[in-house]
Amino acid sequence: MVNGRHFNKKICLLGCLEELKNEFQEKISQSCLPFENKRNIGVNISRIEFSYEKDVMFNYFLWNINCQRRKAFLRTTFYPGAEAIIIFISENKVEQIYQYLNELNLRMPMITVLFCVIIKNHTIKEIVDAYFQNSEFQSIFREYDFKFRYIKNLEKILNEISKSLLSNINPQRTQDNCFINFVPQKKLTNKDITQEGCQDYSEPDSMVLVDNKRINIGKLKEYLGKLDINIDEKHPEWIKVENKDLGTFSICLKNGNVYFNSKMYDGGRKRGKKESNTSLHYLCIEAKNYGWSNVKGFSQNEMLILSKILALKEATRQTLPESITTQIDKIVNCF
Repeated sequence: MVNGRHFNKKICLLGCLEELKNEFQEKISQSCLPFENKRNIGVNISRIEFSYEKDVMFNYFLWNINCQRRKAFLRTTFYPGAEAIIIFISENKVEQIYQYLNELNLRMPMITVLFCVIIKNHTIKEIVDAYFQNSEFQSIFREYDFKFRYIKNLEKILNEISKSLLSNINPQRTQDNCFINFVPQKKLTNKDITQEGCQDYSEPDSMVLVDNKRINIGKLKEYLGKLDINIDEKHPEWIKVENKDLGTFSICLKNGNVYFNSKMYDGGRKRGKKESNTSLHYLCIEAKNYGWSNVKGFSQNEMLILSKILALKEATRQTLPESITTQIDKIVNCF
């Protein structure tokens, strides 16, 4: 594809059904590393070229992660950079849905997650009646907007991921995307692979040492309200920082991402560009925080976003790092 949009995205493949995960990876990928990598180092990587609509191409890098008990200490080290998660769930261990969901919530500020319940000996109705009526599942269904699908072909899984990732490119959309898919095992393989060997969920050994990546937006807003910071009423998870010299910085409180709208589009208009001066442009900002807080619910994650907001509010071209001013210059000049 010469024209159109191209995206490179990382997907993690989790779950205890290791043989079926391997079959899926092999079937859906254009190129794949040897599976001995998964046995030795806990992950195997493949590449998927997927055309979504006529002008959008995704290059997906699928990380097939070993979720067996002996590799549990490694599993979560492969998560950083992933923008979508596929989890194969045995029809006999559907309770692993909320176990994995809790794990991902701790480690990712936002998630696009597809729980694929692999159907072999049970019907969808039997699974729904046996699991989804209990209080724990009803609670997560209320908290997350789960969508339920029956998967007739494997490409539909990639379609769901692609649609979700494209929607989240819109800066104003920052919600989790959660799916429960019912996938007949025969769609994955013709082999008679049993699900009985699926192990119980194994919690990563380092779980208790990991800071919660979910931002405490309510607590953060309490402090922002005292600092004359404008909170977007239409989009309460966003704040706008007006910088008198540079323009408007929009910061997503959910993940700390920063977008920029310049006051100066003269260069672009002179060249006949039609880009709206209300467009938001993503700024890549690398920041670290070594502070600490004794305020409950206000940890390093919240302090990092607060520090970023205050720095951008008072910033000048002289005080900003060159990496940021270079991005701003490209935006002002319409690239």
